[in-house]
Amino acid sequence: MGWERQEQQRRTAGIKTGKCVMFNATHSTCEIYGWCPVENNTLPRKPLLAEAENFTLFIKNTVHFTKFNFSKCNTLQTNDPTYFKSCTYDPFFNPFCPVFRVRDMVEAAGETFGDLALLGGSIGVRIEWDCDLDHPAARCRPQYSFSLQDRRYNFRTASYYWDSQQLLYRNLLKLYGIRFDISVHGQAGKFSIIPTAVSFGTSIAFFGAVSTPDMLFSSDPWVGICPSSVVSPACRGAWLPGRLLSWEGRSAGC
Repeated sequence: MGWERQEQQRRTAGIKTGKCVMFNATHSTCEIYGWCPVENNTLPRKPLLAEAENFTLFIKNTVHFTKFNFSKCNTLQTNDPTYFKSCTYDPFFNPFCPVFRVRDMVEAAGETFGDLALLGGSIGVRIEWDCDLDHPAARCRPQYSFSLQDRRYNFRTASYYWDSQQLLYRNLLKLYGIRFDISVHGQAGKFSIIPTAVSFGTSIAFFGAVSTPDMLFSSDPWVGICPSSVVSPACRGAWLPGRLLSWEGRSAGC
C-alpha cells in the first residue's frame, strides 16, 4: 500500500518524462519531472489562528447616489487621530466606527471562532444603505450583517531561489486563514411633487374609467362617478355603504 500511495502522489506531482525507471528491486515507475519531496497533506493538529480572535478589521466605505447628488461615508468625521484606534463598532453608541473584532464577526455569522481557527473559513460581510433623504444626513447610516460562506479556507504560495550550484529550489507554504468577502448594497429616496402628482392623477383616471349604470350594488366605499357620456350639471349620486348605489339626473343615461 505504501508503494501505491507514493505512486498516486507522483502522478499529480509533476510532468511525465516518458521514461520508465526502477523504483526498487521489484517495481519500476514512470519518471516525473517535479518538486521533491511530494507535498505532505496532513492537517494541522492545533489551531493556527488562535491569537487572531482579537484582531480588528477596519472597513471604510463610501456610497454615492448620483441622482440626488448625495454622498455618505461610514466613518465619523473627526479631527481626533486616536478615535479609530480605541473605538469598536456598536450600532447604537458607535455607528460610524467601522472597526470590527474578528471574533465578533465570526460569532455574528453564527459560528464559533475555535472552529475556524483550525482550518480557516470564509465570512461574508454585507453593508446595506437604506437612506431617506427627507431626513437629516446623519440618519443615513449603514447596516452590517455577516454570514458564514465556508468552514475551510487555505491557499499555497511558494518562493523560488537558486543555490550556489545553480540548482533551483522552492519553499512551498500552505497557509490557513479567514477570508472576508465584502459586498455593498444601497438605495435612497426623496419626496418629489412631480411623481406624486403623476401617481395621484393616474389613480383619479383609474376611478374615472369606471362606468356606472343606473344602479349598482357595492359593498366597498367607492366614490360614485357619472358616466362619461353624460354632461349634465344636475347629475348627482347617492351612496349607502353596502347597499344600493343609485343615480339621478336629467339625462336618462345618468
